[in-house]
Amino acid sequence: MAACFISTLHSIWVLVSGALPLTLHSCQHRLCHRFFRSSSAAVEIAVATALAKLYDWHDYNLSRVTTQEEQFKVRMNLARLCQKVENEFVGVPCGILDQACSAFGEEGRIVRLLCGVSPVSVSRCVVGNGGDANLKINMWVFASGARHQLSDSPYKTRSDECKAAAAALGVNSLSECSLNHLEDSRHAMTEAEYMRAKHVIEETHRVHVCVQVISSSISYPSNIFITDCLSLHCLF
Repeated sequence: MAACFISTLHSIWVLVSGALPLTLHSCQHRLCHRFFRSSSAAVEIAVATALAKLYDWHDYNLSRVTTQEEQFKVRMNLARLCQKVENEFVGVPCGILDQACSAFGEEGRIVRLLCGVSPVSVSRCVVGNGGDANLKINMWVFASGARHQLSDSPYKTRSDECKAAAAALGVNSLSECSLNHLEDSRHAMTEAEYMRAKHVIEETHRVHVCVQVISSSISYPSNIFITDCLSLHCLF
């Protein structure tokens, strides 16, 4: 998983299984099975958790923790380790969202992740049977048919544009910015940088509102922001 662990690893066989529906699609001119929806972060967290227990990596071993504070620290260590794998081994400059959600996710709860603060803040909102018995949340997942592979996508370009926008706005994180501040500083950035910053700011607001009304409903067109402001056409 990381250079400091290489000396402790031996050859191992890893079996990965899942309960997600399968679909068929063409792969190198052959018909092959692929998972309908998958996450490299989920696989990374699962493998890292197993190896941490197998080789007793103390700072990453959940079986060693006895308090909630220790559990939070270990889960965040796992998330950061797997983010490092994506950044330095795979070569994708991704954030910590997918890894943290996989590390902190629990049945009946929604993970709320605040990345614009230090340290990163993680909380869980109770939903479904874990909270209000009358609360019902329906989630629809559609196969767009488009491949979602960050290493071959404009993801790095979008990430660089967001960093440039933050620099133009004079903030460390776009989540610190307001739409008014963005509009006042629009002249200092390119149109692309403006659109990326708008996406982050509006999505941050949407999450805050979503948490506030979680007891009543969740209905926000987040993918409209993704396609319009990030110029991405693979809905996810």
